[in-house]
Amino acid sequence: MQYKSISYEKISQFSDRDKAYQNGDERLSEFIEYSFDSSELDRIVSNRKKHQIDRNVLVKEILNQYSETPYENQIIELCEQLEKDNCFTVTTAHQPSLMMGPLYYVYKICSAINVAKKWTSDKQTVLPIFILGAEDHDLEEVNHFHLFNNKIEWQREKEGSTGRMSLDGLDDVIEVTNGILGESTWAEDLKDKMAFAKNNSNSYGE
Repeated sequence: MQYKSISYEKISQFSDRDKAYQNGDERLSEFIEYSFDSSELDRIVSNRKKHQIDRNVLVKEILNQYSETPYENQIIELCEQLEKDNCFTVTTAHQPSLMMGPLYYVYKICSAINVAKKWTSDKQTVLPIFILGAEDHDLEEVNHFHLFNNKIEWQREKEGSTGRMSLDGLDDVIEVTNGILGESTWAEDLKDKMAFAKNNSNSYGE
């Protein structure tokens, strides 16, 4: 596999603050407990061990939230690890963007998975956690996505928090998306996943 490394300074989408954080700017040191470096792992784990966590409550709530999903058995296996004192997590989050929104959404998840794998050892297990921040975002932020130079938008009025909104009008989005995807094996698999997700959910957050 070939890859090209790009300096953070050349990525225009990053703010000056983001670039300063990535590059370890000393002006931010008083606000950041750990440096942006994997060498900090041992210190992070050591400090986390000092925090009292009710793992039973945590596991109970996670199992409750996933009790009616087809992934329940996988979640149970992961929660069995969370109950152990030597299990830690790497957490990231994103707003509930339509059809996952920008590719950055996927990069976040893959990064958390890779870090968790790298930090898991004989001494500890590290699990990747992805949180869907579905309570505090404007509909305009999450009601569209771009696919093959097409902007696809979910036309509807907002009903409170985005995570609790009904799925009215989402069938139209899926129909347009299916037409753009075509009929390849890959496309048909993706269509099945979209239909499954929509037909087994009662809210946008689900």
